[in-house]
Amino acid sequence: MVHLMEIRGQKSDPGEVVRTVDDLIRLAGGAKALSEESANSTKRVGTYAVHKWRRNGIPDEHWELFLRIPGVSADTIYRANAALRQRCAA
Repeated sequence: MVHLMEIRGQKSDPGEVVRTVDDLIRLAGGAKALSEESANSTKRVGTYAVHKWRRNGIPDEHWELFLRIPGVSADTIYRANAALRQRCAA
């Protein structure tokens, strides 16, 4: 997985960046890298399914793939999913 120094996002609180689901997927190295990384976990996921996360959000059972990235927490993923769903509802 790739660790980026800085990624784009929307500020919600001073000093805090809300990352998008797309940002998190890119930060993890992309759909193919996530699919390959999932082969080492109990919850495998295909590349096509990862692409669908950009529309539907990251399912809870796959958060572990992102929690391995320095600076990404469960709250980071939750906020990215919430922001995506809010945009889709609007």
